[in-house]
Amino acid sequence: MTATWGVRVVAAPAFEPVTLAEAKLWLRIDDDDTDQDAMVLLLIIAMRNYAEDLTGRSFVRRTLEMWMDDFPADEVIFLPHGPVISVESVSYLDADGALQVLDGSPSSWQEDLVGHPARISPLYGTNWPNAREGYGAVRVQYVAGYANANAIPRQVRLWMQTRIATFYEQREQVMVGNLSELPRPFVDGLLDGLNIRKRFA
Repeated sequence: MTATWGVRVVAAPAFEPVTLAEAKLWLRIDDDDTDQDAMVLLLIIAMRNYAEDLTGRSFVRRTLEMWMDDFPADEVIFLPHGPVISVESVSYLDADGALQVLDGSPSSWQEDLVGHPARISPLYGTNWPNAREGYGAVRVQYVAGYANANAIPRQVRLWMQTRIATFYEQREQVMVGNLSELPRPFVDGLLDGLNIRKRFA
């Protein structure tokens, strides 16, 4: 992987792992009570983002674009924030600074979308084109995440519900008096088996 890279969201998620109705049921809020809906939705999004940050994964489907300053010297491009569903395009700046697009795997590259992280490289016996090195000179657009909420690992949904309930009940950073919590292995340990973030260290 090149030393400098970043990922931006091209198309935002269309759903969340936990619905508003599911969160309200867990929190014992009546369906017809909508006064807290905005706050519960905020907690759902915040906890999903937190789970994704802890694990290095995308738990809901979205389109991402990875930017690099050049093609990697070893030819292999690792794609963060998987699971990767499909690679849509690889684009690069040519010697004249014009953006060129390689579109249509497997005719332009080979890919491994099963591994974590997913990876792509040139076809056997070939190389990536010559790119003019510069900020964002190489861009890979891909779709990552799970297709629907039912496909998301159940421990993620349980972790989110537990964290949503904690922040719903405890809205201050510091609580005066006795404070007890579930032991760490029971809560955050739910995500340990899904953690691929360290592979991008």
